[in-house]
Amino acid sequence: MPVTVTVTARHCELPDQLRERAHEIASRLELRAGRPAEVGILFDVEAGVPTAELRFRAAGEELLIAAGRGDDHRSALDQAEEWVDRSIRMNRNFTNQSTKAALLEKKGDAKAAAELREKAV
Repeated sequence: MPVTVTVTARHCELPDQLRERAHEIASRLELRAGRPAEVGILFDVEAGVPTAELRFRAAGEELLIAAGRGDDHRSALDQAEEWVDRSIRMNRNFTNQSTKAALLEKKGDAKAAAELREKAV
């Protein structure tokens, strides 16, 4: 089941390239989670500053919310993605460890993946 992505713009217009970028990030986050996910991205302008709020929930997991601010909406979105990544890395639970192990495996590091899975249990 593919990732469900909702991209919303408030107080601003979004170019197609930014919408495509939002979908790319959503797909990457789903890959990291290793399971179907829902992603909501809200672009806004607050006090003249472009913002992006990213809401990410992998199936069976808690909702992660991250926000970014920047010179443009793309940099705000990249910042929000980094916050979600950081949250996943800091929360060493079974799901996050398993996801990291899957990524290591895809990179070809089966030994490190197996060690991480052993620690996750």
